Amino acid sequence: MRIDLAMTTDGELIIGDNGDLATAYGDEQLSSEVLFRLKTTKGDWTLSPDAGCSLERFVGQPNTPLVRSLIESIVYTELTKDSLVLDPSVNCMKNGDTEVIIIVEFPSIEDSRRIVQVASTLDLRLGQVSTRIDYRTI
Repeated sequence: MRIDLAMTTDGELIIGDNGDLATAYGDEQLSSEVLFRLKTTKGDWTLSPDAGCSLERFVGQPNTPLVRSLIESIVYTELTKDSLVLDPSVNCMKNGDTEVIIIVEFPSIEDSRRIVQVASTLDLRLGQVSTRIDYRTI
């Protein structure tokens, strides 16, 4: 099982009750990696220069079905290229004229009755990505 440093959905490190950096594993660690890839531009991370969806490339683009389809394809490819997530569901929906909601769902690695959902909003004006993580029982 992979272990990583725990972070908020904004990318801030979490300090544990004991004052040490908190760790994440299982679904939490995998969700953090998905968030990292959604928010990262290729080349920004020295240790993994090939990681990231580079969603800022869509700044200024219209919120059309074609653009949302391209985002879905890029996100799917990025999340599956090294078997990070096996066959995730990636769906993009229009939210007003300038926002795209990106929903990524994948089976929990901790509980076979649970689905992990990472929901992100991409602002096509500013290139900002905001996210949240939810779990649902199937």
